[in-house]
Amino acid sequence: MGSPTTPESERVYPVDEAIRRLGEFAVIGLGISGRCYNYELLAILPDVVEPFVPLSPLLDVIWNNASASRMSHLECRYEEARERWRAALTHLDQLPNTAETHYVTAMGNAIAFATGLMEAQLGLPSAADWAERLDQDRFQRVSAISLRKLVRLEQGDAEGAEKLRRQGEVLA
Repeated sequence: MGSPTTPESERVYPVDEAIRRLGEFAVIGLGISGRCYNYELLAILPDVVEPFVPLSPLLDVIWNNASASRMSHLECRYEEARERWRAALTHLDQLPNTAETHYVTAMGNAIAFATGLMEAQLGLPSAADWAERLDQDRFQRVSAISLRKLVRLEQGDAEGAEKLRRQGEVLA
């Protein structure tokens, strides 16, 4: 990017850095919109990323994640959101290892949690399967327990759900 004395119209990032920063913006925006219930931000994120999807396979995954989030939270298109998250995760898992693999893994686990949560809300026992993936990430182990707890509740196992709730508290 140019110096502060460079005219504003000439201040640009190199393409690779601009793509990376757009991806960071979208991923951080998804996190903020989810934690703060900022649905205005969630509504625009897919539209901001979409024109740039052909430039990067990772932007394609980010766009699909943002689109699925919007479908789920704003449009009540739950099964479509689930399928989009599953496709995004499949695509993400096929990307080659890079210097950003740590971030890709974290994003994949966040998508896995969203998918598991959606499956739990739909009453699908497969939600617990996503917990196995999350167990491998020390930052997502509490999320894995939460998914298992939701599945137990869906199955009417209040006692098992309570045990998992306590386990999650201790782990947190």
